[in-house]
Amino acid sequence: MNPIHVIDLSVVLPGLIATGVLALRGRETGLFLVVPALAFSVLMGSSIIAATLLIVASGDRSGFVPMVMVSVVVCASLAVAVAFAHGTRVDE
Repeated sequence: MNPIHVIDLSVVLPGLIATGVLALRGRETGLFLVVPALAFSVLMGSSIIAATLLIVASGDRSGFVPMVMVSVVVCASLAVAVAFAHGTRVDE
C-alpha cells in the first residue's frame, strides 16, 4: 500500500467516524456530510483498488484478498451514498 493512503486515512477515518456518529444522532451537520464522506470513501477505495490491481498484475498475488475486501467497502459505500442521496429531499 502507498504510505500516502495511510497518512490520508489517519486523518480521514476519525472524520468519517465523527460524521457517522453525528448522522446516526440525526444532527444536521452529520446528515449534511454523509454523502460527501461516502463519496470520498468510494474515491479513496477506488484508488487503493487500482494500485492493488497493478501490484497483482505484476505477479504479487498477496494483495488479492485485501483488494477484494476494499472492493466490498467501496461497493457498500457507493450503494449507501446513492440510496441516501435519493432518499433526501431539499426543501425550498
